[in-house]
Parts: sequence; C-alpha cells; structure tokens
Amino acid sequence: VDPVSKIPLGLQLRAKLLFTAVLKYAVELLTLNTMMKLPGDLQYSQQDSLHSLDELLEVEDMYTTVLYNDEVHLYEDVIPTLQRTLDCDRNKAISFASLVDKEGRCVVKCGQFQGCAE
Repeated sequence: VDPVSKIPLGLQLRAKLLFTAVLKYAVELLTLNTMMKLPGDLQYSQQDSLHSLDELLEVEDMYTTVLYNDEVHLYEDVIPTLQRTLDCDRNKAISFASLVDKEGRCVVKCGQFQGCAE
C-alpha cells in the first residue's frame, strides 16, 4: 500500500506546491554566482570606524581549524597539545577542550592556510 495514498488529496497538492517552492529556492540560493549584498541602510557608512561590509566579507584564503571530539584522547593529552599548537595559556586550552567535549567540535583557529595547517 502506497503511504501517500493515505494522505488527503488537498494536503498532497499543498505539500507538492510547498516542496517545489522550497526546493526551487534552495537551488537558486546554492547556485548564486554573486555574493548577496545587504540593503543600503544596513551597510556600514563611510564614517564608520569599521571597514566596509564588502571588505570584511571579501577575505581571500580564509581557513579554519576545527577540533572534533573523540573518545580516544584524554584531557591530559589534549590540553598541552592545544597550548603548544595555539600558543595559548592553560585556561584557554581548557575552554577549547570543554567546548569540544560539550558541543562535539570547536573552531580553534582562523586564518591563512599555512597558519591553520600547522
């Protein structure tokens, strides 16, 4: 028995229209060739002390290093490794390790490829 046949016809038609619209939107969004821009009133003005939004978004070669949780490495191993690798103090390394333990992953470094690959 087809499970779709159990759904009322009106609901089937509405679901088809909804799914079609959502999928078209997703395809359009994922295949954009240009970066979307904010409306003018939400962009930074020339008087702002920050760089313009376009400059902030146009970062070349931006990479991140993500630390994932596993059940193999102990805190006693991870914390000194983070201190050495990230050149941070023990409290910062403990913060990263705790976040990884809680969330499953954590971005620990952002920057150029060479810096993130080390």
